[in-house]
Amino acid sequence: MIGKDDRHASIYSKAYLLGWSLPLLLFVSPIVSYSDISSGYAWWVLTVVVAGYAVSVFASRNAANRRTLRIEHPMRSGSLLQLAVFFSILSFIGGLLVLSEQSNFLGGWSFDNLEERYLALIQSSSEGSATNSIWSTLGNLMRSVFFVAVTAIVVYTKIERSWLRRIVASAIVAAALLQSFFVNVSRLQFFFFLINAATAAILVGHPILKQKKWLIAAAVVCVLFLIRTTDQRLASTFDDDSFAATAMVGLFGADLQPLGEFIVDHLGLSAFILVMYISQAIPEFVRLVIYNPSPHALGAHSLFLVVAPIARVLGSPLTPDMSAISNQGLWWGFLGDMYLDFGAFYFVAYLCALFVMIRVARGFESGGVFGLTFRAMTVSMILIIPFTGIFNTYAVSYFVLLFLAVLEKRSRHLRRPAELGFKHA
Repeated sequence: MIGKDDRHASIYSKAYLLGWSLPLLLFVSPIVSYSDISSGYAWWVLTVVVAGYAVSVFASRNAANRRTLRIEHPMRSGSLLQLAVFFSILSFIGGLLVLSEQSNFLGGWSFDNLEERYLALIQSSSEGSATNSIWSTLGNLMRSVFFVAVTAIVVYTKIERSWLRRIVASAIVAAALLQSFFVNVSRLQFFFFLINAATAAILVGHPILKQKKWLIAAAVVCVLFLIRTTDQRLASTFDDDSFAATAMVGLFGADLQPLGEFIVDHLGLSAFILVMYISQAIPEFVRLVIYNPSPHALGAHSLFLVVAPIARVLGSPLTPDMSAISNQGLWWGFLGDMYLDFGAFYFVAYLCALFVMIRVARGFESGGVFGLTFRAMTVSMILIIPFTGIFNTYAVSYFVLLFLAVLEKRSRHLRRPAELGFKHA
């Protein structure tokens, strides 16, 4: 029987394997073909992925085999409720700051057409015209720690016995989550919060995990939500369905195969696009390496969200030269970010990043809410490695949560002598 520590250690390697399994499976399926990508490059990507899995297993087991003194600190429902409410309010205020600046660029607070708003925000982000003030930076910083509220509500709903209190507390967090979605209309961020909640539930053994029917129903709702929003984005961009299909296949640089044609004809273009999104990191990463020299940004690309505000304050904006990158704006995942930062050494940087992330997260096994939040976020980031640049997207949240987890762990160590029964002379 696997012990509790071993289960928690293996969650990192399992998340890594789960994250890569679906894109690899879809890539090798007869859905589309890529005339500009040889099988040799695909095999090299597979080699890198397998090496990453080996590192994740090694980092987990090596850390799990260390025997250290552990002191459990029970989490009280009152403290959890306070954390859930406080960080929800913090996120809500931060969202208002960002929305206020967006209104200056978009000409109002209208949310009638979310897809048009999303496209406008994408344009403003590339131009740096809607999120360039100190208030927007402060607002996004406040929103970045909403993960604490997500973790706190997961644990709270496990230990709190009152249904009414659980419903009210969950409603507060859900309202902040909904507002966070409206701030940037990002499906990735919205689902990343849900992934964090699911990971925290696994780590604490939440009883909702036994409700298989509810979990399946939630998964179906999520898929329908993705299909519906993809339909809306297509409608906002294209007037003709057949033209949309041709344009999207051309955007992916692919040729339809029998299974791909079946998906388009019977499941719809939106379902096909979602399948392509999931598998696209592999061909896009290969294209990035084949056709583009690395700017050797040395972390300025992956950690841009952390470096850019500091550089702006110092009066020396630091941005990697991306002008020569031919497939900008597409999906090359964390591997692509490592290539942009370290060139041919991306393979080493990728494996080192995995190892360090897992080992650092394993250091907070006996921590409290902040430690649990940091661990859940680490697992979630490892899960989405194939789909997005994890640090390029969540570096601020990651390092702020690490800082909070370190402070929490330090405060617990300072109280340890009294808890063990020792007294100062």
